[in-house]
Amino acid sequence: MSCDFFSKIENFNLKLRLSLGSNEAIKQAVASGLGLSVVSVHSINPQWHIVILKGKKLLPIATIFHDHLLSAAKKISASQA
Repeated sequence: MSCDFFSKIENFNLKLRLSLGSNEAIKQAVASGLGLSVVSVHSINPQWHIVILKGKKLLPIATIFHDHLLSAAKKISASQA
C-alpha cells in the first residue's frame, strides 16, 4: 500500500517537503535532523519502517503523523490476521 493511497483512504493530507533519490540520502536527511521518513523495504520483505533520528524531538504534527502510522499499522495487521 503506497503512502499516497493510504493517505487518501484515511483522509490524511500529506505534504511532500523533500524528495530524495536514494535510501541513503533519506537516512542522511533524517540523521541531519530534517524530520521523519517512511521507507519501504519491499525488496527484502513487504514491511514499512518509520525512521526517526534517535533523540530527536518531533514537532507536534510529526508526532501526530507518527502515532497515526502506528495506529493504522495495527489495524492493518489485525485485519490480515
